Amino acid sequence: MQFQKLPLEIKRLASKLFAGETGFSGPEIYEWFGQYSDEVGEYPWHNAPSRWVMFEGCLETFPLEQQIELLLKLSDYQGPMKYGAPPQEEVEKLRKLVLEFATRLRGRKSVLSRVSWEAVRDAWDKSLERVVNDPEGAITAARMMLETVCKHVLEQLGVEDTSKGDLVKLYRLTAQELNLAPDQHAEPIFKQILGGMAGVASGLAGLRNEYGDAHGKKPRRVKPKARHARLAVNAAMTLAEFIIETFEESHHKLA
Repeated sequence: MQFQKLPLEIKRLASKLFAGETGFSGPEIYEWFGQYSDEVGEYPWHNAPSRWVMFEGCLETFPLEQQIELLLKLSDYQGPMKYGAPPQEEVEKLRKLVLEFATRLRGRKSVLSRVSWEAVRDAWDKSLERVVNDPEGAITAARMMLETVCKHVLEQLGVEDTSKGDLVKLYRLTAQELNLAPDQHAEPIFKQILGGMAGVASGLAGLRNEYGDAHGKKPRRVKPKARHARLAVNAAMTLAEFIIETFEESHHKLA
């Protein structure tokens, strides 16, 4: 299945909030969207359609991923609106729906979607599904996904895993085998980037230990929010994808 457009639920909720009883006037709709593209055109002063039709038409001028970005911008918009700001709880509902859709959209495109290893796919699916409603579980699943990718790569290469559950050591071992360790390169820019990748693995390990759901909770511990979980999931996915693509290119396709 390919996502080619926004779900109707998201589009109609957005138009209701920003071009219904609340939200922008017709000219304001064109002015707001026109900031981001000349393709929006000018407000049709003669025979103008309803505001919600104008809103959806302007939104659909943009590619799908940019539509997502624009709806998230609208969710944070604090500027003037002729008919007043929509209820905040409804705006948050819209934001949640958009973020969930964006997560699914990225998941469909991910290199990880091609991997047939059941454990990797399971951790990947859990991390995507839990971002909004279970941030702690999403952080734990993101860490598990990266760990599982590294373990499978080492297994495919016939290399013993000596990390004993330490994600930082596991990533370093995997990076060494794939020629991704900073000390394997002379160019400063490559050393910096590859060092940053190792830092991501270290950060994920620390984030999961502090905020994941795999350990006992501190009495006055701050609970992670969806944005923290999204950061962990996106970082883990990016790093896991790079490991997989490097392995595929330098060795053979994953089974």
